[in-house]
Amino acid sequence: MSDEYLKFKKLLEFFIKQWEENAKYEGRLGGNAKYGFTWQHGCQHFADSFGFSKELIEYDILQELGFDPINFAFGAGFAWKQPGRNFISVGWVNIYPIFELNLKKVVELRSVIILVEKERPLDKEYQLYKKFKSVFEQEKKDYCSINVNNSEITQEDSNKLFDNFFSIIKDFKNFKKEENMTIETNVYGKLLAENRNLILTGAPGTGKTYLAKEIAKEMIGIESGEDIEKSGQFAFVQFHPSFDYTDFVEGLRPTPPDAETRQIGFKRKDGVFKDFCKRALKASLKGAVDNFDEAWDKLVTDINEGKIEKIDSDTKISINTVGNICFNRIVATRDVTYTLYKKGEPQVKYTTYPAKVLGFLKDNYALQEYKPSQYENKSDKKFVFIIDEINRGEISKIFGELFFSIEPSYRGIKGRVKTQYQNMIEDSDEFYKGFYIPENVYIIGTMNDIDKSVESFDFAMRRRFIWQEITAEASAINMKLPENTRQTMEALNAAISDIEGLNSSYHLGGAYFLDTSSGEPIDLTDEAIKNNLWERRLRPLLFEYLRGMPNADSELEKLREAYNKVAAENNNTTEENGDENN
Repeated sequence: MSDEYLKFKKLLEFFIKQWEENAKYEGRLGGNAKYGFTWQHGCQHFADSFGFSKELIEYDILQELGFDPINFAFGAGFAWKQPGRNFISVGWVNIYPIFELNLKKVVELRSVIILVEKERPLDKEYQLYKKFKSVFEQEKKDYCSINVNNSEITQEDSNKLFDNFFSIIKDFKNFKKEENMTIETNVYGKLLAENRNLILTGAPGTGKTYLAKEIAKEMIGIESGEDIEKSGQFAFVQFHPSFDYTDFVEGLRPTPPDAETRQIGFKRKDGVFKDFCKRALKASLKGAVDNFDEAWDKLVTDINEGKIEKIDSDTKISINTVGNICFNRIVATRDVTYTLYKKGEPQVKYTTYPAKVLGFLKDNYALQEYKPSQYENKSDKKFVFIIDEINRGEISKIFGELFFSIEPSYRGIKGRVKTQYQNMIEDSDEFYKGFYIPENVYIIGTMNDIDKSVESFDFAMRRRFIWQEITAEASAINMKLPENTRQTMEALNAAISDIEGLNSSYHLGGAYFLDTSSGEPIDLTDEAIKNNLWERRLRPLLFEYLRGMPNADSELEKLREAYNKVAAENNNTTEENGDENN
């Protein structure tokens, strides 16, 4: 049997004696004041009388759970005068006695979460416990109660209370970590809102991409992954060595063969980022009057259906393969007609026929007078653009002149730049006068610490982003790995850090311990599954870490031993407990 179980039983026995000793004095302090006020690891006053050492409550398990033993409180108030101060407690998780006044005996001990609202209503830890208690009880998790017969308890009952008491403490610790992760997500969201550019960096498998999407959902105000894709306020791209300026900003792209000549042409096309910025810009434009598209589309439909054959009395009209209006050989293109509508200068010499179409639209299709929109720096709609593996692309080649515009202090019109294909941009384009990044666009990049391309990441670009590291430990919480799996991951990562030349950048994140198909944590209690995870996923990666080291084989064996250590310890503990109960 574990030594902790024996210590715990002695503590409970002492606690019962303390209660019953206090009861003898019926609340009178007198010469027994020493029994009234021992608190927070006190107990020394009682050690002389009952032979109980305060060292008994300095459990190793508390330190393993991340609690300083001083938090293990032992109250010594009087039984019926100060009932709120007579319990064994770690934080707000308590073992509380049921006292029979007539017998002056403790008849029952219960695990319970006791919250005293008036004491620390603003305390952050208290608020966490309050939320935890609500979740704990909503999920109908069990407290524990054991009987006390004539001031004695059985070892079996003591063990049962021990397991329940510390399981609640473990649950709270995990809950606190998860809440802190939520708080961290909020912190990252705040950083992104303030700086507009954020890079999440860390070891492989730490869930940087997942966290980036969670931050995006929070910024946009959407809960599900499906909704964020439909919102139009989110975009995702992954950089790689072949990704360049034409993919990101703009470039020439081939067009389908002409219906008559069958020749393939080239047309300037917006890249993924510029197209995204146009969407964001539209959310920042206010006060525009422009129903040209609606009127033009109705006219084209009517012409195709034979409802309209002539715009003037002379020439029959038709629609060509690209949707423009033909007056025999003369074509009134949509773009030129729209430019005239906006009262700009078209990039062609002849505007007679486009002008005829425009007049016809005004007279017959309720085309309104054009009114330009006004750009507003502040927009309620936030747009988040995620660049996964941002360091794997050649940054200067991809961003080009956008190095200037991406600077947080140069967002909006003041950061306008001429792009490489500016002379080919039609005057109906939103960025006809130059490209800029709207102020409601937020960029999140992700990168792995151990990727060699990190070293070549452009320093000019580095200073334009806020950098945040995501640790392996944080990823385990974020991915809700069970305690056994977390311990296994932490033991393996500690062994990695002990190898000369490796450090926390080489740690394995929680994603390595998730099932690739379901996304759920892998069951490491199944020996076959655990061995398969090692052989198929972990060992090949760790071998690459060690490649070229003179002692690679022995170091790999040490890593395997660390990986298997937690399971072996848990199995030994289970066997010991089973032997004691038999």
